[in-house]
Amino acid sequence: MNKNSRQQKLVQIIQSKHINNQHDLLEELIKADVRSNQATISRDLNELGVFKVKGIYCLPKIESEKSAINDQFSIETAGENLIIIKSSPGKASAIGFIVDNLKLPEVIGTLAGDDTVFIAIKNKKNQSKALQSIIKHFANNLKVLP
Repeated sequence: MNKNSRQQKLVQIIQSKHINNQHDLLEELIKADVRSNQATISRDLNELGVFKVKGIYCLPKIESEKSAINDQFSIETAGENLIIIKSSPGKASAIGFIVDNLKLPEVIGTLAGDDTVFIAIKNKKNQSKALQSIIKHFANNLKVLP
């Protein structure tokens, strides 16, 4: 099973059950015929922005993009292979997750910090196309920098 499919299954499990540790999560994955290990699960949880509330795993609220990023953020290019999104503190992970789920063929991958998302692009031609797709998707929340 590839990373994206495994992470989607993790999201489904966390949304449907009260899971409070990686061991229980791993058992649920095994029941769903997903083979993995604790280190991979730990990385997946981190990439998905999963956090705990009262000992239970929770997902960042991204069901509604408006609630996840309810303020403006900026987007700009850097070089020929990078797009950078600047956001309010704590919002970058949700934005990165949304960009990943757009599954743009031009995007190689994303890296999100607290308030910045780096989006790696295949080349200059793809950078322009990806930038247009991202701007279109987030049109109401973007401020494009020159």
